[in-house]
Amino acid sequence: MIFGIIISVITLLYTHMLSSKSKSGLYVGILCQVLWTIYILFDIKEYGLLVLNVGLYTVLLNGIKNWENN
Repeated sequence: MIFGIIISVITLLYTHMLSSKSKSGLYVGILCQVLWTIYILFDIKEYGLLVLNVGLYTVLLNGIKNWENN
């Protein structure tokens, strides 16, 4: 339970960072998705959330690519 709370707070942090146009929010987001993957696979075992997880990886990686191209 505490791990879920911690990664939820990190999710809010990286979302705030992105809304403030901070590029580092993308990297914090990738780290956060790694933590969510671990949480999904080994703790809550809600495998349907992996679809959302993969989608967020894709969005964050595209954001990094697009940011570096500008």
